[in-house]
Amino acid sequence: MESLKSGATDFVIKQHLNRLPEAVRRALREANQIAERMRAIGALRESEQRFRQVTETIEEVFGLRT
Repeated sequence: MESLKSGATDFVIKQHLNRLPEAVRRALREANQIAERMRAIGALRESEQRFRQVTETIEEVFGLRT
């Protein structure tokens, strides 16, 4: 149980090693989901930065600054 307190999301006891493959597959799925979420967050940040640069450039070109 100490492992769960330290951040583990699952465990398999020695008497039920037949559950290990599914636990590993689940852990890999979760890791992939986290990685994809991080990629999406990074892409969103980049997109927001590009949008900000475009709007600032438009404001400068057309003298829209208030």
